[in-house]
Amino acid sequence: MFNFDFTSHDFTNPGYLKCSLPENVKKEVERTIKMLNNNEVESKDYREKLAGHLQKETSFPITEKLKYLVESLCDEYVSIFLKEDSGQYHRDCRKQLVEDGYEFKHILRSLWINYGKKHDFNPIHHHHGKFSFVLWVKIPYRLEDEDKVYPYANGNNAGRFIFIYPRSNSIYPIASTPVTSVEWDLILFPATLSHSVYPYFTSDDERVSISGNIYFEPIKSKKKRKKK
Repeated sequence: MFNFDFTSHDFTNPGYLKCSLPENVKKEVERTIKMLNNNEVESKDYREKLAGHLQKETSFPITEKLKYLVESLCDEYVSIFLKEDSGQYHRDCRKQLVEDGYEFKHILRSLWINYGKKHDFNPIHHHHGKFSFVLWVKIPYRLEDEDKVYPYANGNNAGRFIFIYPRSNSIYPIASTPVTSVEWDLILFPATLSHSVYPYFTSDDERVSISGNIYFEPIKSKKKRKKK
């Protein structure tokens, strides 16, 4: 459908992919946000479904180009970090379904938009599905300014998105990796990988991001099952 560039980032546990949003996907997302703001498409309050301490989180329509991009990135993630024949990937019922002629596909099933204000945050959490992603739409602050709020803090992560994961071969069992939030960058990672978003303090404008969950599902069988 279209080309896109991405980079892979490894940190002992399976890492994440980072992609600058292609211009055609960006325009699609901007158009959909405008329609949401004008009440031209239906949206539902998602706060009860999510972990965020945010004042506004709503459903977001699954759009064609964004769906294609994130599903394609899932396939790229598997080829870089995972092996389907390792016995550690998609064990549940996969063998029998393959024998019955099914193919499997990464499918984006849920999508939502987050509107964060000063002091709002996302506590440590993980998602449903096989993969998740975050797309930063608007970052209303500069990290250099945020760092000045608590200049002497050990591990000051103000305004940052961070991953939290077990670390092997170390006396410190837990590690964290901050990811710099850049407008119109998208990161994709395993849904079970814990992450958090720290509050910001230097802007009264909203921080806007879009997130979604992708599942690995069987699709229509290519062959008829033999009758016994």
